[in-house]
Amino acid sequence: MNRIPRIQDGASRPAVTLRGSSWAHPRGHDPLVATAAEFGRLTGGRVEITWQPRTLYEFGVTPAEQVAADHDLLVIDHPHVGDAAAAGCLVAIDAPEPATGLAAPGAGSVGGSLSSYTWDGHVWAVPVDAAAQVSVYRPDRLPGPPPRRWADVAHLAGRGLLLWPLGPTDAFASFLTLAANLGAACGTGPSGFIGRGDGLAVLTAIQSLIRLLPGECLDMDPVAVLDRLSAADGRAGYCPLLFGYSNYGRVGFRPARLRFADIPALGAAGPAGSLLGGVGLAVSARCRDRSAALRYARWVSSAAIQRGLWFDAGGQPASARAWDDPRLDQICGGFFSGTRATLDGSWTRPRHPGYPAFQAWAAERLHAYLTGTGRAARLIDDLNGGYAASLASAGGSGPGTRLAGRPR
Repeated sequence: MNRIPRIQDGASRPAVTLRGSSWAHPRGHDPLVATAAEFGRLTGGRVEITWQPRTLYEFGVTPAEQVAADHDLLVIDHPHVGDAAAAGCLVAIDAPEPATGLAAPGAGSVGGSLSSYTWDGHVWAVPVDAAAQVSVYRPDRLPGPPPRRWADVAHLAGRGLLLWPLGPTDAFASFLTLAANLGAACGTGPSGFIGRGDGLAVLTAIQSLIRLLPGECLDMDPVAVLDRLSAADGRAGYCPLLFGYSNYGRVGFRPARLRFADIPALGAAGPAGSLLGGVGLAVSARCRDRSAALRYARWVSSAAIQRGLWFDAGGQPASARAWDDPRLDQICGGFFSGTRATLDGSWTRPRHPGYPAFQAWAAERLHAYLTGTGRAARLIDDLNGGYAASLASAGGSGPGTRLAGRPR
């Protein structure tokens, strides 16, 4: 394991207990518990951090202001930074601290991870976990290499080999990925959210597979799909789009070991435009000891911890040095090298105040359409209207969308 840098804590500082809110999956919770224990040891027991998990759904939809009200530290999804900044519920985490010997928070993170937590000139969370929608397959079930083009996915569905998480949140995530991959990243064009022609093309791409999928896919999230694919008696062999979980590439994590790959392209730009996910570690404005919390956040985001303790405890790092580490890649069955082009070409959602509420509404609206309610053209018009309303509530300004450069 890489050597862990020591944190100097003043001898006069009183003992403090900080409460953190994590999310309930080994990838999300276990590395926070492990780093909290080590940080406590390095501070001579003067700083104790406890972590309370919330569900993946709660992580995605609960406002940061609500979580920050009774926690000192919290993990957040980057679309919440606009709301959080407007509410004043987080502490800005911006500059390096020379005394610790650590670099600027999140420096050297992969893809757009760091910039996704930057809003209104400040960094509101440090990236500690990087993810984007990728594809995943089970080698012993898939006849040949995974598809590189969207048009090649249908034949796997026709053979009963396909699963795809299409519950409301993840169906909307896939809609955003396919739109950006097509060259029509939502919220960036003159039509508002998405042009009618592009929106209809994305819906057609989704519907071309839905009729070939098991019905339960419309209620599944990524963890449900990954657990089904990796089960001892699992029969499916491929999923085209879900957020990557490197744990499933480790030997022994589940009965069958999965492999991850770049997304199959709908457009002509290869695996560009995948929706950026991951986790940022933020400090509440109500934190009982900001100094201790900020030093912990910076320490956890450092390359040494990311490629060492964080990863070894089951985490999925955000550090580019960790993603480039052959040891980590080998342990996870090639997860990092297999999905790096997708991650580097990922797309960051809008983050203006009001966007999370729009996203939750839009996800339900899309899901209702996919399960048989309404017309496609009406859905696209509704999404554009809802997005315009979210911008109006934010004062008409919605910066923060970006399509990363082509894969490095």
